[in-house]
This record gives sequence, C-alpha cells and structure tokens, in this order.
Amino acid sequence: MITVKDVRVSPGDSAFLIDDGKTSILYDSGFAFTGHGVCDKIKAELGGRSLDYIFLTHSHYDHALGSAYVLKEYPNARVVAGEYAKRIFEKPTAKAVMRDLDKKFAATQGILEYEDLIDDLRVDIPVCDGDIIEAGDMRFSAISLPGHTRCSFGYYLESEKLFLSCETV
Repeated sequence: MITVKDVRVSPGDSAFLIDDGKTSILYDSGFAFTGHGVCDKIKAELGGRSLDYIFLTHSHYDHALGSAYVLKEYPNARVVAGEYAKRIFEKPTAKAVMRDLDKKFAATQGILEYEDLIDDLRVDIPVCDGDIIEAGDMRFSAISLPGHTRCSFGYYLESEKLFLSCETV
C-alpha cells in the first residue's frame, strides 16, 4: 500500500513523501529556507529508514531548492528531474536568481538567515519524456509537461493510477 504524506513546512512549500513501506520518494522538496524542516518531517515519517529518491517536477525555487538540504541528511537519495532542469542547476546565474527569490520569500515569513546550500543542487537521473524510473517495486513513467516551465515533468505510477505533477496541470 502506498501512502502520501504532506511534509511541507511553510505556505507555498511543495514537498510530499511517497512511501510503499520499502522505497520512499520525496516528491518536490520545497524552499531552501524550509529544507531542514522538510527533512525533519521526513525523518519523523521514515524513522530509521532511508530516503531513496527525490522526484522534482521542475526547477523553480519553491519546488527544488529543499533537495540540497534533504541530501545533506540523505546523501544516497537519487534526484530525478528533467534533463533541462539538470542544465539549469549547473548555471551559476540561474542559482543566483533562485537564491534571491528564496531569500525574498523567506523574509516575508520572518526568516532572515539560514544555511545556504543552493550550490549543492544536483540531478542524478536526468529524464526525458517516456523514460521509466524503477523505484523499488514502483515503476514510474516520466512525462514531459512543458508550459509552466520548459523543464516541467510529471511521474505516473500506472499500477496505482498515481500521477505526480506540478501545480499547473
């Protein structure tokens, strides 16, 4: 049985834990400034189990930056995202824009200082439309969803009729 747990910390965050009892997936990872809090919620849900994957729907700061913080606690988790998102994460100018947006939004939440791990963003498994991601017993199809961003992807688990997508679908 698959469970979906809300591990968001702040309004506007995007972070959910998908778990079949053997394999766990963080679906989007929220802001940088909430990254440690998202990680704490994951630890509370998984106990001593490991986080296996992080599926990112796109490269926007409110969906992807928390992954660097989660990877600090779960360094063996594999990050899945579109090939275009991987290229974005490799650009210092793109990371500078994301850093600025995150800091501005954090300030609206009263958070003025937090650890900056944005340079640690990574994609371990870059996907294209139609690729299959084997996550333990779960088999997801990667589906390109251009429109919101060029790098938007959804992940479909046919066996459970579960579709993970960004907010604009």
